[in-house]
Amino acid sequence: MTLHWILHAFGLASAAFGFFAVYINKEVNDRSHFTSWHGRFGLATVAGAFGVALGGLCAKYSQSFKKMIRPASLKMIHATGGMLIFCTAMTTVALACYSNWYRNRVSGWAWRLSFWAPIVLSVCVARQVTQNYLPQVMTPRESELDAKARAIQEKVEAKLKKQEEKKKEATASGGRRKESDSNQEAHEKTS
Repeated sequence: MTLHWILHAFGLASAAFGFFAVYINKEVNDRSHFTSWHGRFGLATVAGAFGVALGGLCAKYSQSFKKMIRPASLKMIHATGGMLIFCTAMTTVALACYSNWYRNRVSGWAWRLSFWAPIVLSVCVARQVTQNYLPQVMTPRESELDAKARAIQEKVEAKLKKQEEKKKEATASGGRRKESDSNQEAHEKTS
């Protein structure tokens, strides 16, 4: 197994473990589920993580889907989905700073740092994804029909160029023959 697969499996296991830990904690303490913004964003993050993992499988085996969608497009969709889920996760962390439990324990610069750090991280990840994947998809791709038409056009142009060169050679050699014939006639007259 490659490191890539291990990291994805670890991420999914962590998301599932976190979800079930929070769910069980709410059940034990007899509290309602997903009522705060933090809880709703957390639920969206967990659901999205599984969706992005499924998209990662499709991106991994993108050659199987290349008749339906370009592999580069599929990988860009996966990267964009991962970026959005990461931004959602960082929003969830930032929203956790507004919980009563956290505000009773942390304040001042530590609170500001813990609030802004995930936001800065999400901006950095978004910038990196857009700079690495967007140019790959935005470059125009030639279809098979266009490639065949271009190849045929190049062959036709090459043949026309050859014919033109042959005509030039023929006229140039014909001009030399006429010149040599006229020189021979002049030489014969003088002799």
